[in-house]
Amino acid sequence: MFLPRFKVYHENLNTYYLDIPKLVTFLKNDLFNGYIQIKTEGREFFVFFEMGEILKCLNVTENHIEEIPYKEIIEQLHYNEYLNLYFLPEETTFFWANIAHATLLYPNLSSEFTDPIRLLNKLKKESLTGFVEIVMPPEKGYIYLQEGNVIGTSSSWNEWEFKPEDNEIPVIITKIEKAIFNVYKVERKVEAALNDLFQEVLDFFSVYMSILEENIGKKQFSILLRQQAIEKAEKYPFLDPFAGEFEYKEGIINLWSDISIAELAEGLKELCLEIAKKIKLLPSQKEKLEGLKEDYKELIKKLNLFPLFNNKG
Repeated sequence: MFLPRFKVYHENLNTYYLDIPKLVTFLKNDLFNGYIQIKTEGREFFVFFEMGEILKCLNVTENHIEEIPYKEIIEQLHYNEYLNLYFLPEETTFFWANIAHATLLYPNLSSEFTDPIRLLNKLKKESLTGFVEIVMPPEKGYIYLQEGNVIGTSSSWNEWEFKPEDNEIPVIITKIEKAIFNVYKVERKVEAALNDLFQEVLDFFSVYMSILEENIGKKQFSILLRQQAIEKAEKYPFLDPFAGEFEYKEGIINLWSDISIAELAEGLKELCLEIAKKIKLLPSQKEKLEGLKEDYKELIKKLNLFPLFNNKG
């Protein structure tokens, strides 16, 4: 399994003296975005994290890649292996966790007949999540896309260092004389634990919004919600009322958008803060907010949602 070189957190830690469960607990509390790589004889283990939650675990051998439970990794370690820890760019963890299972979409496109810039523009229009492999012996390069946006590149001449965004693409283009392009698609697969956390965020904000709504009535709340959602839409596109990706109705939030937990939580937090500023809370609603704070205290701590409870109105 190939991954670019990302920013190092720790490298070459020997598992003989390392308490991996405690390390994982630390990463969970630290809201870590990245992955653990453990090198053993004949195989490697990868553990991917988003906001401290284990997203996916992989057992990688020369000829096979399989998903396995985290506990099986712990059971198979012999405590004389080496562990590396790397950061991943925010909002891209799902991409890297699923890249091992990428499927070939457009194989063996020759530069003799394929213009690389036009190919890239086509993939952008298709909103591809995947990557372009550029083979031009003895060199090779990769362009990574998420929902049609270039998130980075890596190449043999840069010793596989991950270069964020599209800054390196002009260099790659100039190096292409005779090359083969292979385009791969990466499917988004969500681990159950992340599904649960995503739903918990939706449930929390559904209750929070319903408390604000009870305070001023459905009609006034609907007006405020729409006004503030429009203002926040440039920063958080899923909130755009005209996009049809977000809805609050009858005390429940519905979402039809493929976004990360971090973007969801930050977007809804900013939205609710702006609405709350314009509301003078009744004593009964203040009591309900205190109950909500107690019910979701772990989530509030994890995602730093404390500002939602500082309304003194």
